[in-house]
Amino acid sequence: MSNSSSPSGKGWPILLWAIIFLCGFIAGVGFAVYKLHPANEAISGEKSDQAAAIQRLEADVTAKPDNYESWLHLGHLYYDSGQAEKAIRAYKRSLALHDGDANLYTDLGTMYHAAGRTDEAIAAFDKARSLDTRHQQCRFNKGVVLFEMNKPDEAVASWRELLAINPDAKTPDGRKVVDLVSELTTKKE
Repeated sequence: MSNSSSPSGKGWPILLWAIIFLCGFIAGVGFAVYKLHPANEAISGEKSDQAAAIQRLEADVTAKPDNYESWLHLGHLYYDSGQAEKAIRAYKRSLALHDGDANLYTDLGTMYHAAGRTDEAIAAFDKARSLDTRHQQCRFNKGVVLFEMNKPDEAVASWRELLAINPDAKTPDGRKVVDLVSELTTKKE
């Protein structure tokens, strides 16, 4: 007795090909919808615009290596595109040409952190703090890095400095820093 649905039956290859065809068709439609979706085109367009801007600025700093603004903008583009080591080099060159910008030191520290260079990140945040005694972002970022380094007491100290400047300071996701500090100090007790 033969069962046409068993692998040895005659109907099996047709059913298998039908399933393969159907899966391929569904995958093709899904891929087409993904590629044609306006949001994906916008993201793709932004990335190509960003790549073109990076190329223009790389050419500019090659032609004019003492142009602070070009190095700064190139660093920001590298930052935004997740190229930490390139951002670090651009920011350091920018600072060599025009030192004294607390925001730039904070961005440099963030890129050091992204590159896993935590000691250099802390030093950059401290430099930003020394340049602008009321700079908030450097204190918040330093606390994040210290917390990730498993130094919660030092992280809380940095965040308390921030709260002394701005009692209403918030994390990037909107949470109050005072609540974060309270939660961490309560857990410790």
